[in-house]
Amino acid sequence: MTLLKELAAAGNFTAAVKELADPLSRRLNLPGVFQLGLVVPDAVAADQTLQQDMALSPAFMLDTDIGLWIENGQTIVGGSVRYGFTYHQGYELELIEPRQGCEFYARDMHPDGEIFLQHLAVRVSDVDAQIARLGRLGVPLLVRGRSGAGPMVGNIAYLDTRAEFGIITELICTRFLGISTRLPPPSLARYMGRRQNRGGNRVLST
Repeated sequence: MTLLKELAAAGNFTAAVKELADPLSRRLNLPGVFQLGLVVPDAVAADQTLQQDMALSPAFMLDTDIGLWIENGQTIVGGSVRYGFTYHQGYELELIEPRQGCEFYARDMHPDGEIFLQHLAVRVSDVDAQIARLGRLGVPLLVRGRSGAGPMVGNIAYLDTRAEFGIITELICTRFLGISTRLPPPSLARYMGRRQNRGGNRVLST
């Protein structure tokens, strides 16, 4: 298990992440990693730890229901997750607190409640095309997901790259009004995180 605190203590956080991420991107012909997926038992508490220990800005926190979620060929209905988005040295840190029906995240919880790096994420323009391409290379699909509200749509897939790289890979394509874009945009996430922190209402429900 790779813990966030191990990367933070490496002296050069960016270099430590690139050491994990670059071989994966090169070998699988994928874009560079932009996000670290961090599984935690309590996203609000983890955010407070990151503010104190790493001097990060408050995360933008939200509770959301999972739309389409197919894991090991079985569709899961009624799942929900609490997410937090913050940033460090050019990387998005995604705090993930599994709630209802999210065993994919929950089973990777660190036994001592540490902030655990479960996956690395890359942005792609077509998730299904990449699933098919990587499948031909022998990379197994773990989860296929889709969520969204109104004009916002998110497509994700988790691929099992642990045997070769020691970590799961996530493919993400988010669109607003059909246009590929990053959601949430970093500037908005930072603004919302600070606003939530000042107002005392730490979590937005969607």
